[in-house]
Amino acid sequence: MPSTNDATREPTMNELERELPTVMDGQIPLGDLISRVMQAIYAELAELAETMPNMSDSARKRTLADWVVKTKKQVVKLYAVAKWARDAETVQKCMFQNITAFLMTQNHQFEGAMEGLKYARESLDPARRELQNLRNTW
Repeated sequence: MPSTNDATREPTMNELERELPTVMDGQIPLGDLISRVMQAIYAELAELAETMPNMSDSARKRTLADWVVKTKKQVVKLYAVAKWARDAETVQKCMFQNITAFLMTQNHQFEGAMEGLKYARESLDPARRELQNLRNTW
């Protein structure tokens, strides 16, 4: 069995994906979204149940039909989001925010390295001057 040197081997795709930071800004868990929509639908239905007995027959039918159409639109949107959520992990890996966060981290590391080199140069300047003075004295 050939031995591989860890320093020379290429990282796997999973290792590379783990390096990307996960950014969840602006995202809501699917369970929370479903819960909020269902609570809103229930609240609207409870309100309709209280107000509809005082309406005329035609007004009740119109109000109920409008509510059903509006609720159906919400549920269809929720269904589309639920279907999309199946692939959310794959989409999350590719999201612009993750790549941006990764690049920003890399940028901060490069800036830190540049600051370190700048500090080293500034602290070595006096030593360089002293070395030149020593050379001049010979």
